[in-house]
Amino acid sequence: MSVKISVIIPTCNRPERVGAAIKSVLAQTFQDFEIIIVDDGLKKRAEKAVKEFDDKRIAYIQHEINKGGGAARNTGIKNAKADLIVFLDDDDEWYPEKLEKQYKIIKKYWEEIGFVFCRIELDYDEEDRIDKQNLKQIGINDLYQDLLAHKLRTLTSSLLIKKEALEKVKGFDVEFPSCQEWDMMIRISRYYKGYGMNEVLVKMHYLQGDHVGGNLSKRILGRELLLKKHFDELKKMPKVLAWHYFQLGIFCRGNEDFKKAGEYFLKAWGLNKIKTRYLLHFFYIYFLKIKLNLICIIGYSHVGLFIRSRYFKYYIRKIIIKNINVVNILDAGCGRALYSRLLAEMFPQAKVTGYDIKKSQDWEKNKRNNLFLIEKDITKLDENNIYDLIISIDVLEHIPKNKIVMEKIYKALKVGGFFYCTIPNDKAKKRLFPNKYFIQFDKWDAIEHIGEQYDLYQLKELMQTIGFKINFARYTFTFWGNLAWEINTILKGKKVGDKLNIILMPLYRILTWLDINFPLGKGNNLIIASK
Repeated sequence: MSVKISVIIPTCNRPERVGAAIKSVLAQTFQDFEIIIVDDGLKKRAEKAVKEFDDKRIAYIQHEINKGGGAARNTGIKNAKADLIVFLDDDDEWYPEKLEKQYKIIKKYWEEIGFVFCRIELDYDEEDRIDKQNLKQIGINDLYQDLLAHKLRTLTSSLLIKKEALEKVKGFDVEFPSCQEWDMMIRISRYYKGYGMNEVLVKMHYLQGDHVGGNLSKRILGRELLLKKHFDELKKMPKVLAWHYFQLGIFCRGNEDFKKAGEYFLKAWGLNKIKTRYLLHFFYIYFLKIKLNLICIIGYSHVGLFIRSRYFKYYIRKIIIKNINVVNILDAGCGRALYSRLLAEMFPQAKVTGYDIKKSQDWEKNKRNNLFLIEKDITKLDENNIYDLIISIDVLEHIPKNKIVMEKIYKALKVGGFFYCTIPNDKAKKRLFPNKYFIQFDKWDAIEHIGEQYDLYQLKELMQTIGFKINFARYTFTFWGNLAWEINTILKGKKVGDKLNIILMPLYRILTWLDINFPLGKGNNLIIASK
């Protein structure tokens, strides 16, 4: 079959939407085309929805594994029969004249251009907007500089492009979690001019949560990869590069990665010192970080979290970082993913996976580029010897027969890998004051703790019988930690008490330092073991 245009529609787990996209193609005034549906979804296939259209011009291709939108489009390009390619996302639609008008333009200027693009209508949750960003690019233009500077967006559904141009740059870069179309068009515009149409011919349904653009972690990683890939050209444009760094700072701040946000704001100001707002954002981020830390530690969460995180950072740095190159980490029973996030920040080169039996509403805000959170029962942990580091922080006490989980963790560790484990100890505690003065701590200590608990020496012996080598063991939340917890909990939630908790923060820090360096009496268990 010889056709003039190949229409590529990637789809992923949205069979209920792909039908509307197909209808908008079939309704075109220009009819000399083929339609290639590339199904990249595994949970909900689109085959049934596609077969409802009795049209021989429609081809359906399934990926056996999920490869991503860029790979799906590349599959379509590889199977396309025409010299001209258009893309349509499965939740977008074209106006009826889209193909006809773009085809006439590219045929007229065949020797001068490699692609045509139009304006779009953005359909948001509550309103429609006409995208005005293409108005300055009417007619034939060299768009390379504009694309590098992000003065122009050429969204895939708005394009008609020569197949030879796509093949010249080898299509979409599948390593990009976002910014794939932007990267590809930068590369194409190095070799081909484009034609901008001052007409709205596409309706893009930009509903909340549907697009990769709504995921800040993916937006950040995509933009970082784009800057790295095109850095040699961007460094010749310091003001443009500064703007990119500033945008990354904004994204990182929105993703609550304040350290990285500050670094990008400072980089932006270093390249363009006239822009004082870059420097002001740099200073603001540190004031914001201090404020949010106070709120997190005192206002809305327990001082116990603060103490646990201090122990965690201290011993991860002191013992584990010095002894192993960590590239694959598991947080077994990640809960709100607070420690998963810390691990992702402490080991930016590593892949961090968090398992928990139930998804937390905090997962989205704690996401990082190298962090993957999965709703999974850790008692069904895969035993494939793949992790360099596994952590379990106050989890095992919630699981009956937790020795079985420890055995699974041992099997899932690489030889030489580390296991960081904390678990409450309710066996023969020795305190300097009677238990009646630690009512709040003991209330927590009993909440849903249905699994076996051990004194430190018992836990060490158990882990050694499994095969672990004990590298380090100690009590945490001894007298000092109990005292900080008790005071904070008694005051927390009361109008005056919350203010007093903020005032007492220096005291809590001192008590935490004492608990780490000068433990008094027994407390909960912390063990670092290796395989």
